[in-house]
Amino acid sequence: MRTDGISTLNMSSLLRSTVMSAQSRLSIAQIEVSTGRHSDMGLTLGTSVRTTIGLRGELDELQQMIDGGKLAGIRAELTQSAMDSISKIASSFMSTLTGARTATNGQALARQAATAAMQSLRELLNTSYEGQYIFGGLNSQSPPIPDNAGGATVDDAFLASFGMTQSDATVSGISGGDMKAFLDGPFNDLFSPAGWSQNWTTASETGVLTRAGSFRTVDISVSARNSGFAGIAQALTMAMSLGEDKLGDAAFEAIADKSLSLLGNAVIDIGAEQSRAGLAQSELKKAIDHMTIKSAALAKAVQSLESVDPFEAATRVTDLMNQLEISYTITGRLSGLSLAKYI
Repeated sequence: MRTDGISTLNMSSLLRSTVMSAQSRLSIAQIEVSTGRHSDMGLTLGTSVRTTIGLRGELDELQQMIDGGKLAGIRAELTQSAMDSISKIASSFMSTLTGARTATNGQALARQAATAAMQSLRELLNTSYEGQYIFGGLNSQSPPIPDNAGGATVDDAFLASFGMTQSDATVSGISGGDMKAFLDGPFNDLFSPAGWSQNWTTASETGVLTRAGSFRTVDISVSARNSGFAGIAQALTMAMSLGEDKLGDAAFEAIADKSLSLLGNAVIDIGAEQSRAGLAQSELKKAIDHMTIKSAALAKAVQSLESVDPFEAATRVTDLMNQLEISYTITGRLSGLSLAKYI
């Protein structure tokens, strides 16, 4: 006796299988409607899936370079703005020092102005953005100009050269020639490239390179190791520190003349560095524009491979939901069939 003929049990089993299949296809269709992409790339694209994987990898790399370039561009803008301010500080102090050179209270005036300018210089060179010091070079985690930079070395050099401390009343006897020799010798050594890096700044000489393509990098960063910054610091330090307002006129005039010379050269050096960084900045902007265009083309290529027809997917969802509703209705009716009703 066969039990697999037409029966409510067989019909229910068949409908159950149909419902499960429709539910599975409905889930896939709903995912594709919400994401706009094929649910199973490997199944849909076959061997072409390698193409879309490669395109996506290239697209991700491009986006990382674009994001990194834009971040570097913001730091570059801050750097240029800070250098503008530093140049203005130097120019302003030059004007002050020119007037103070022959003024009765010139030493006190120069010292006060130099102290304020040095504080501003330190703050600008210690500018940070998102936790990184923009003038730090590769060493962007530490302030380029620490609070305790250089002071002790200046005192030591002065004592070694003149045999007295800067607060000693006898500093008034230092001649203009002796002061000039000190400024050109031991004091200048403190601000040479080696002295500047050893005593004043923690910045790295090597700049931070920014990717401008798969095989290109640009250096739009500026390090506090730049000679222009050292020159300004040297000029300000000699005006605010040496002799503590007790120098004779000749010695102070030697300081003023040396300081003015240093400031003039420093402004030129900073201007040259701004031009170099500006050219690199322009090159990076062009690279970002090019990468943005390429990224859009890649995204379009990926979309053409991965995307589904939204109208077709939505229609599929509707059809499957209708099928399920019909199946549920039939299942309900089958469950209500009974031979007892017909006996």
